Amino acid sequence: MSGQDAIVLASVLAHMDLRRPPESCFLNRNTKDFDDPDIRERLEARGCRFFGKFEDGLRYVVARIGTS
Repeated sequence: MSGQDAIVLASVLAHMDLRRPPESCFLNRNTKDFDDPDIRERLEARGCRFFGKFEDGLRYVVARIGTS
């Protein structure tokens, strides 16, 4: 993982630790670096789902809004 990607991931994790949203999602097309079992586990431990495709993330968000 590049330094820039590490900063992105650290920022996402820090934001979730600070705000503690009940659920969230992280969309990033860089599946080479972010679609990794260890990273998914770290995100999911914070109630965050990873999506490598915008369409998948959009479907998730629309479905979640529909259940509110």
